[in-house]
Amino acid sequence: IVGGTPAAEGEFPYVVVLRLNGYLCGGSLIGRSYVLVAAHCLAFFNQTDVAGFYLLINTLSMDGGGPNYVTKRVKKFIIHPRFNKQFYNNDVALLVLSSPVAANSSFLNLPTNQAAATTLKPTTTNVSATIAGWGTTSFGGSVSSTLLKANVTILDNSICAAQYGTTFVGANMLCAAAPDTDTCQGDIGGPVIVNGVVVGITSFAVGCADPKYAGVYTRVSTYVTWIQTTQANNPG
Repeated sequence: IVGGTPAAEGEFPYVVVLRLNGYLCGGSLIGRSYVLVAAHCLAFFNQTDVAGFYLLINTLSMDGGGPNYVTKRVKKFIIHPRFNKQFYNNDVALLVLSSPVAANSSFLNLPTNQAAATTLKPTTTNVSATIAGWGTTSFGGSVSSTLLKANVTILDNSICAAQYGTTFVGANMLCAAAPDTDTCQGDIGGPVIVNGVVVGITSFAVGCADPKYAGVYTRVSTYVTWIQTTQANNPG
């Protein structure tokens, strides 16, 4: 995260560190056995690679630890069937945990209710959202050993279409920005949060906190049906 501040203990218990055979991504705990991630974190792995995947849950440190820290292994992953590796369209995937977290764990909600959906209509602008992760604090810089958070504003699709051209697919993506603030390398897969709802998945950008380019995120509301169907077909 560029321009972030340290999160407090227990502030984001549902933001997950993904250690994927040494590769760092973020994720969102959305159920006892499910973590929502970006497909392109997983695009170059096979199912057999899950033996080297570790999830660190409810921790501030990239290396785990803390009073309520939990670590989990992964049983399998499911990438959206229409994920485009070149342009990061449909950049959404689900991890199924090898064993469920405790029932009283904190989860991020999917944007299923009408209020959340209304907040995220493509025409709605200037919604404040929170980003969080352990990624680099500058483009090409060092990752953060502790969880950082920042506030960004969800922008109108027209702004991002002007910045990115046809790469930006407004129905499937949203973009967000704030001065000198952005997600960065290593934050990929982590959430954009509005009122306890995961509305976006960190996906791509040009640089980090470049004033000419907003950060682009998978628009979760588009994929709720796919997520719920995938959960039903892959019981934890």
